[in-house]
This record gives sequence, structure tokens and C-alpha cells, in this order.
Amino acid sequence: MTNFLMTLLGIVIGLTTGFLIINNELDLTTRIFLIVILILATILLIALLYRNYKVKLEK
Repeated sequence: MTNFLMTLLGIVIGLTTGFLIINNELDLTTRIFLIVILILATILLIALLYRNYKVKLEK
């Protein structure tokens, strides 16, 4: 389940970054919404990786 979530968050980060880089003609609200999604997905991915590897290191 953890690997699935990490993969899903990686895809979300990649797609959001792609939309922001390729499509420069976005509205300001859409751009802010995508940046918020990108920041939240990155924070969740970092937290998930930290929790996953912290458990592995304690074993």
C-alpha cells in the first residue's frame, strides 16, 4: 500500500509540474490551485517516505 501511495504521489507531482511548465497560459487561480496541489503532494510524499524508512531503520 505504501508503494502505491508513493507512486501515486509521484505521478501527481509529475503531472502538476508538467501542467505548470508546459501550459503557460493558465489563469492565476488555476496556477495557484496547481501550485497548492504540488506543495501538498510533495509534503505528503516526504512524510510518507520518512515514515516508511523510519520503520525500516528501527527493525
